[in-house]
Amino acid sequence: MTCEVAVMNKRGIALAADSAVTWTDGYGNRNKVDYTAKKLFSLSRNCRPPS
Repeated sequence: MTCEVAVMNKRGIALAADSAVTWTDGYGNRNKVDYTAKKLFSLSRNCRPPS
């Protein structure tokens, strides 16, 4: 399950998401959990996520 948060005001927008991803074998059996996935990506060269 992904958790996402967005906060917006007149000066900008802040986005946040968790980093956990779960892979399954297609039958519902959990195979692997990765806690370092990147879920936010830049849509423009003018908008960069924090490093």
